[in-house]
Amino acid sequence: MSNHHPVAFTMMMAACIKIAGLMGMSPSVGVALLTVLQMACVASTFGYLSIWVTSRLGVSSRWSWLLVVYFGLSRYRALYSVALWKDPLFSCCLVLMVTMLADAVTGKDSRSSALRLLVFGALALGVMLLRNNGLYICAALFVVLAIAVALDRLGCIAPMKSASRLAVSLGFALVTCLVITGPVYSAMGVVPSEDVESVGIPLAQMARVAALDGDMSESDRSYMNELLPLDRYKEVYHPSIIDPLKWNDDFNSDHLKDGFWAHWASMLSRNPSIYFEAWELQTFGFWAPNVMGADGLPENFHMGVPYNLVADAKASTGVTFRNLLVPLGDDVDVAIGLSAWSISGAVVFWLLMFSAALLVSCGRARLVLPLLPFLLLYGTLFIASPIWYWPRYIVAAQFGLPVVIVVVARGMLSDGRRSENDVVG
Repeated sequence: MSNHHPVAFTMMMAACIKIAGLMGMSPSVGVALLTVLQMACVASTFGYLSIWVTSRLGVSSRWSWLLVVYFGLSRYRALYSVALWKDPLFSCCLVLMVTMLADAVTGKDSRSSALRLLVFGALALGVMLLRNNGLYICAALFVVLAIAVALDRLGCIAPMKSASRLAVSLGFALVTCLVITGPVYSAMGVVPSEDVESVGIPLAQMARVAALDGDMSESDRSYMNELLPLDRYKEVYHPSIIDPLKWNDDFNSDHLKDGFWAHWASMLSRNPSIYFEAWELQTFGFWAPNVMGADGLPENFHMGVPYNLVADAKASTGVTFRNLLVPLGDDVDVAIGLSAWSISGAVVFWLLMFSAALLVSCGRARLVLPLLPFLLLYGTLFIASPIWYWPRYIVAAQFGLPVVIVVVARGMLSDGRRSENDVVG
């Protein structure tokens, strides 16, 4: 097994396939079982979120049905509930973590218990095990919580009673994750994620210099030639996706361990504008709101692996392809097809940024804490995105927009009024 695709999700799929096998059923039934469980998790998250929003806004729970309709009639969300990616479950864990952080900063977790903290830690563990960038999100969040605790004890900020408890819970989750992904995975013979996965954008910057015949020292030129013959960069380098380069048969990924960052810095000093261009072209879909088609990217679900579009006669998994919608005709694809509209990731990013700026300017900086996991999610992509845009990478922030609305609304209540209609534990 390889942690390129998180082992935790692979094992969930394997468990479902084995359960189906014990009942004498095929691997296809096992995948169907995983799909049903994932649908239940996504639906439960949106159901909880619908009640949570009305509770925290202090309005009647009857209004939660508006959110149920908003979530339930969205083809975009329905497609994520059945997509065989780790992203839907990762997103559910992150959104629920954010609701708990929002409760912490708005004083709604006064009934905080060991069980609540255990749930927070379990959600954080899910975030870390279901996407490889989840570890960095949680580690950064832990640092922020630790700083908040220190400032609280120094009397520099208003007390936030639950910050220390959340930090401890998150700390235990971090340690657990490191134990699982370290000694436990090693004992299982799991191959770690490739080094090239964490240097996608820096590699793209260096490759762009080579492809454009930029300024390089002889040492840099020799290094780049070791990674890939210099005359191949013009052909292999693609400005908005690093995969054709890093998965090329002639690319020597082992050479990344031999002074990569020293050569990266050397080439940066000679080609700062080319480096900036390479970063722009590798990330612009996540921050440029005027990108055509980013609100309904037709390749979003088509790019997923495994596909549910084409039967592979050579597949050895035992999972067979069968499109049950064919008898219903082509009109079905129009109604529930694989492309769907959404709020583009770039628009969501600026909504988060403006919300954070608004809260800080109004003296409610502590309310930025629930927005931080989403901003950190974007931050990891600004550093290491393998492609200019793929909505599944930031779908957690799209799902969590109702939480952002609640946090901003609470922040704008100058009297700090709390809801008396708290129906969410």
